Amino acid sequence: MAPIPTNSTLTYSAFVENNITCLGSADGNVTFSVNSIYASSTNINYEILDSMSLTSTGVSGSGIVPASGSLVVNNLGPLNQGTYIVLITETSGPNAGCG
Repeated sequence: MAPIPTNSTLTYSAFVENNITCLGSADGNVTFSVNSIYASSTNINYEILDSMSLTSTGVSGSGIVPASGSLVVNNLGPLNQGTYIVLITETSGPNAGCG
């Protein structure tokens, strides 16, 4: 997972990986929190990329991180066996467009 760049004060925490149940299954997922110290809420997009090719897995979403709060993203998937990067991009707030 790539760190959030320094031009953003958003952070992530509580990253939990849930592995696939059997070889060949595509039932893995991740859970994480996006945290903000901004005085106002921040809209974000998040997407899972394959770490080797940096191509999208097609698993993505969006949400709102509350002011001085956290957005919990639960069981984002499904994912095959592999290594991935979670890309988080601000779509509103002081760093809109930054990822």
